[in-house]
Amino acid sequence: MIDSNKRLVMLSNGSAAQKYTLAGKQAEVLWAPNTQVENSYNLGITSLVHDWQCKRRYSYMDLSLRTRDGGLPRLFVLNQFHAWGSTTLHAGNMDNNLTWLQRRVENYCGEATGWRKPNYLGIDFNQVGDALPYAAALSQGGLYFYEDNRANRAGDTSCVLPVNQGGGTSGVQYDMKLASRGCENDELRSMELEGVRAGTRIELYDNPDADKQDDFTLIDVKQSIPMGKRVRIDSFEGSADTFYYCKVASHNNGLDGKVSRIKVLNKADDNDISDASIVFYEGNGATQNIVCTVPFNADRQFKMGSGNNSYGCDNDEIRSAKILKAGKGSRFSVTGKPDGSFGQGRTGVTFKRAILLPITISSFNRSYENADVKVEVSNGGGLDGSISYAYFQPLSEQKGKPPIKEGSTRP
Repeated sequence: MIDSNKRLVMLSNGSAAQKYTLAGKQAEVLWAPNTQVENSYNLGITSLVHDWQCKRRYSYMDLSLRTRDGGLPRLFVLNQFHAWGSTTLHAGNMDNNLTWLQRRVENYCGEATGWRKPNYLGIDFNQVGDALPYAAALSQGGLYFYEDNRANRAGDTSCVLPVNQGGGTSGVQYDMKLASRGCENDELRSMELEGVRAGTRIELYDNPDADKQDDFTLIDVKQSIPMGKRVRIDSFEGSADTFYYCKVASHNNGLDGKVSRIKVLNKADDNDISDASIVFYEGNGATQNIVCTVPFNADRQFKMGSGNNSYGCDNDEIRSAKILKAGKGSRFSVTGKPDGSFGQGRTGVTFKRAILLPITISSFNRSYENADVKVEVSNGGGLDGSISYAYFQPLSEQKGKPPIKEGSTRP
């Protein structure tokens, strides 16, 4: 079955469990009690009653039993439906709702089953609710989003997105405006990752069109997260660099509870600057509002001000910048004159090594140099809040060549 990638396993508690001859070949419907353990299916005699306890269906067989005769593993079937009286509306809102499915698996059935995950979910009205994406995430990994910070289970689990979907030639697994796939708009505050492979990027935006003049956060998975391990991201605000992921948050007025778009895609290689960018801010030290975000992946120059550029960069507003990614040898400069000449000050920024984690240019009024960057102020300076023109000249090693060996790794 594995070699042909055609798998159909049928089990029954009734008379259907027997051998059959089909088109000259033998097939067998397995006797379920010999192959699986399962909980009692009845949540309550009506939809008004919910008994979430995880009681074994077979009195002689504990739910914690892991193997059958011969040492083969036993499957675990989690039943979650009523004996009578449920409806499509009720199933979608309660029995098949992700919050209640997850609580049943983790809270009520956890200890009884020895903290194992179900192989199958037995439900009614499978066309509604969250059972299908939850089942996929249980078997292949997923992104779990929560309405509270710290993935607090006392609040609702908003949605789950199964991962490792491939993404085709574009590498994009998801690109969705909320509300979509069970994820509500302006509700998400934290998440957990399980079974997510290295190289996955998660992009979260306040703006439904992914406009980077508002809050956005990029999360790159650095190490593959195995099944059975949950990696928690307590908030979508603030940057962090951990063993499993790097989170880069570009702050405007806060992203928690305001996510309106989600993208999940393959992260660009470190020596690929297609995703390089610079975020400019109204305040010094990358504070106050985002003025604009400019891609740092191609030569470009433009005048600041409404209608003069496609990035929303306003005239006489910028005081600092956060560089999210830049190739070694890249440079950009800003000037005070609207025609791009240097008569009212110029500040040039050159990157001495690849920037793979964000660094901040706190002011365009001060010359300095460190291991990452050289900032040179000339022609009078005084550009904080007085920038009217900008030049961008990125550089990058090309794909197919050895990866960049030296790069900034400071948050």
